[in-house]
Amino acid sequence: MWPKKYDGLKQLIEAWESFENQHPTGDLQAFARHVLQQDTLQTPSDAELFSVPTLAEVDPAIALHQKTQFQYAKENTIAYEPPLEGVVGYLLGKLMRIIRQDARELLQKTGIGSYDEFSLLATIHTLGNTTRAEVCAENTMEPTTGGEIIKRFIKAGWAEEAQSPADRRAKHIRLTPLGVQTAFACYHEMWRMSSHLLTPLSTPQRQQLLGMLQKMVLHHREGSNKV
Repeated sequence: MWPKKYDGLKQLIEAWESFENQHPTGDLQAFARHVLQQDTLQTPSDAELFSVPTLAEVDPAIALHQKTQFQYAKENTIAYEPPLEGVVGYLLGKLMRIIRQDARELLQKTGIGSYDEFSLLATIHTLGNTTRAEVCAENTMEPTTGGEIIKRFIKAGWAEEAQSPADRRAKHIRLTPLGVQTAFACYHEMWRMSSHLLTPLSTPQRQQLLGMLQKMVLHHREGSNKV
């Protein structure tokens, strides 16, 4: 008889046994993903686990493109398997375009003109006294492009620059009180957008997506993104 305080552990062990029976080659990471795909530790059906829209429903254009490639391969007796990486990359790019468009519309009321401008403003707010080079590097942005945006911030009264006490050749940039106020107005609008963007996903799916995105960003920020 298990002491009541170990009920959670018992439930976890039972879930592992069930997972192991269904997936004999599954490892601990696969089990964690399996658990995160559920709102409880009860095992859902395959239909629930893999209930996702088809590519044709998501984007008819790319589905038609793949169909054309399949037809060409069949007529010319060529083995063809659509690359998963290409589809993932295409959908990530499409999602980023949606984010940029929605952000531009929502941020107009704050005076910020684009997602890139918001990102730079938020970076200056987060870093505090920083330099233009650091802000641009943090956003993977060309210094000339980032510099023009920062000039606009200064002209609008959102940011100010001053000489660094440690190095008179360097200038530090920070937000003014008006800039901080603008940043918080942007955060509110971006939170609304993010909440709407994630509407189709359950809480476990959101957690799983967060983990995957963190892993990808860390990998590429560490300089492992050389093609």
